[in-house]
Order: sequence, then C-alpha cells, then structure tokens
Amino acid sequence: MEENVEVKDAETDLTIDDSEKAAAVKKTEDLKKDAKELGQKAGELFAEGAELAVGFVGERVKDAGVFFDKVNEGLQQAHEQKVLEKYKPIFDMNLSNVLPKMPAILNVVSDYDKKSKTKYPEAIGFEREINDEEILSVSLNDVGKYGIVLKPNKDESLYYVHPTERNTYICIDDYFKYLTTARITELKDIAHSLGATHVSIAIFEKEQSFSTKKVKGGGLLGFGKDKHQAEAEKAREKSETVQIGATIEAMFEKKEPEMPELKLFADDENIQSLIKHVLTDIGKQTYEKLKLDYNVCSGIKEKEAMKLDGVLKKLKFKLTGSIVEEAKKESNRHFEYTITF
Repeated sequence: MEENVEVKDAETDLTIDDSEKAAAVKKTEDLKKDAKELGQKAGELFAEGAELAVGFVGERVKDAGVFFDKVNEGLQQAHEQKVLEKYKPIFDMNLSNVLPKMPAILNVVSDYDKKSKTKYPEAIGFEREINDEEILSVSLNDVGKYGIVLKPNKDESLYYVHPTERNTYICIDDYFKYLTTARITELKDIAHSLGATHVSIAIFEKEQSFSTKKVKGGGLLGFGKDKHQAEAEKAREKSETVQIGATIEAMFEKKEPEMPELKLFADDENIQSLIKHVLTDIGKQTYEKLKLDYNVCSGIKEKEAMKLDGVLKKLKFKLTGSIVEEAKKESNRHFEYTITF
C-alpha cells in the first residue's frame, strides 16, 4: 500500500528574539566604544608626537639663537679688537708708560673720533699707526695732561716734535720757519754769552738751475748741397749761492765770556770749537767768521719728510707746500756767522 507523504516548503524565520537583539546591541556598543577609545588613543599619540616635534624644533630654535648670539658676540669682539688695534686708547692710569716714548707726530683735535670716544669714554688720547709712523691724537682739553708745549698754540693741527725738546711740538705749517727763528736766536745768545760786542747772521742757499746748449756733432747730415753739421743739445747744470733774506745783526756790551747754553747747535763742531777757543784763550779772540751747516740742527731730514708727506696725505691735511721740498731747501742752506769781540 502506497502512503502519500505531504511535503511542506519551509519558510525562513527572520524573527529575532530579545536575547539575540540584546546581544547585537551590546556588540554594536562595544564596537563603538572600541572605535572611540582607538580614536582617543590616536589623538593622544598625535598630540604627544606634535608636542615632541614642537619641543624638538623649539630646542633647535633655541640652539640657533644661542649660536647667533655667539656669532654676534664674536663679531663685536673682532670689531672692538680692530678699533683697539687702529686706535690704542690711553688712560690716566697708563699715561706714565706713554710719556717716555711719545711719538714724533702729534695730532691735536677738537674732539675724538665718535666711535672711539663712545667705546672708550674715559680715554685721554689715542695712538695709531700710519705708514709705519706712530701718531698720537689728543684733544685740546687733554693736552695739558701730557705736559706738552705747543708752538705756536693752535686749536686743531698736526705737530711734529722739537729736535731737542721732547715735550715741545711745533705746528707742521710753521715748523721750518719756527726753527729758523730759533736757530738765529740761539746764535745771538751764544755770541752774547761768549762776550761778543757784535754779531751778524746771514742765511745762504745753493740754488741749482739747468740749461741746454746746442753743440756741433762729429758728422754731416743730408746729401749734396744740403749737407750740414750735426747738432746736439747738451744739458748743463749750474749752481749758485744766494742770500736768503736780510742779514741779522746785534750789538752787545763787553762782558766776561761764559759757557753758553746749547740746544739746536749742541752737535755743531764749529760752534763747539769756537766756544773752546774763546773760553781757553780769554781776551785773545777778536773776530770769527763761521759757515754753519743748516742741516746739522734740522728737525726733519729728507727721509723723515717723505714719510711725513705720506701721513699728511692719509690724514687729508693740506699744507701750503711739500715737507720734502722744504727739507731739500734746508739741506742746501748754511749760516754765515760773524762775531766781533
């Protein structure tokens, strides 16, 4: 017997009971929580990383600041050293070390250079070197501290040391004229000390001139009728001694001879010989005529004059003439010194 069996299509049951629903909700919440915690952790890590980065950069910026501070400090020290090397400041405390070795060139200024004055406000002078020549710059207010005597006393000028008086400085503009007057004064004093009754002093200078003269040569030039004697120009040098200015004369009362005070003529052999004869053979000397070399008592020789002209050019000092030219003139001059006892 055949049994009929009914087959029923089974339908899928989508119904979710409460327990399953609760489990799903919890799972979802857990996932959200995990995601939130993960986001917070990521944020914390990012913030921590950013903080480290900022700290790192900050340290580097700080290090860079220290570096540049050091660089600026080094540059400032280098500048100060350069100023110190160019202008060596002199203070009251080290003035005693400067005085025994005072330079020959003195630059008297109304005020010091602004930079050097700002850096060394207590300085009473500055030394510097130009063309291997030491120069002392002193303001008018500080000249007295050095015990310096200025001849003549001008406000602002360049001075050169007196050849025999180390604390006396003569204005460059008046240097040669001043020493000429000083020499004449000393020669008169020497005559008076030696008991002379009359003295005359004249200055002579050897002047050189050049000329050319045409002279016949040894051969003929040209052809035929145009032949002529060859000529050449020959240079000739001529020198003559001429008196400069008037003769200076002075008369004195007769007196016993005494040793004169010598300054500019201390190294002149003719003067020393004259003094010896007069003081040794008193009363026997009646007349003496001497030729005295100008250059013996010159403060600036040609070699020093060349250096000095270079210094003046660097300092932009304008003079009426060249120091070298004046020194050359002095080298060609002499005194004619006549004494009557």
